Amino acid sequence: MMDMFLKQQQQQKMMMTPQLQQSIEILQYSTLELEQFLYDQQLENPLIELQPPSFQERIFGDSHSLVRSTENDLYTKIAEPNYREELLQLATLTFTGDNLQIVQFLIEQLDNKGYSPAHLSNVADEQHYYGIQLIQQIGPPGIGARNLQECLLLQIEENDYDLQQLIQKGLFLLAERKFPELMKSLKLSKEQLLALINRLQQLTPIPCALNSVDNIEYVTPDIVVVIEDGTLQFSLNDSSLPTIQLQNSYKISHLYSP
Repeated sequence: MMDMFLKQQQQQKMMMTPQLQQSIEILQYSTLELEQFLYDQQLENPLIELQPPSFQERIFGDSHSLVRSTENDLYTKIAEPNYREELLQLATLTFTGDNLQIVQFLIEQLDNKGYSPAHLSNVADEQHYYGIQLIQQIGPPGIGARNLQECLLLQIEENDYDLQQLIQKGLFLLAERKFPELMKSLKLSKEQLLALINRLQQLTPIPCALNSVDNIEYVTPDIVVVIEDGTLQFSLNDSSLPTIQLQNSYKISHLYSP
């Protein structure tokens, strides 16, 4: 009897392979964690090519159940403080003369996320940028920027060349998860790119909220539940996950290999 127990115990341990352990770990991932895992695998394996879902698929999904979801299912709300009046008060205490005038003018022009318009009438680009630099002294880093790239650049050190290059030249490739092209374009190794991406994620694309209206924070549900004909219907929300396929170059070379 003891021999049979030991034999069964040994067989159970032998069946717990690394592949099975990884499968169990993946089953515990949320949708966002699974999406990040897939893109990490693409970065590790050059044979894998991921095709991101279209904008419509990512937002609305393939299932009609997502279209029937209510607004409360798709987002939660968080309240943000009002900074505009505080910035105007700080400007009055910090600046005088022409500097105070341009800072006050720019603060009034800021949108609700803390960005200033790309172009201002009757204001030269040099004067506009000078005013943005002044606002950096009294507001959170990145406030007053005219676009996302400028917002991120304002949050890093001027001598941080590699991160500057990633922001200036690689944001679009990074958004499309084209890691091989990104490493080639910036002449970076995989380890260097991962380190830069980690540092980039510490920055904020939204300096602050400048009005009293609630800021909407969108969330991606893992499971969609709807009521159809009086019964609950469950479906996995995989609309944001990319399609996995092999690189075309590998498929072609494999097709003609002897």
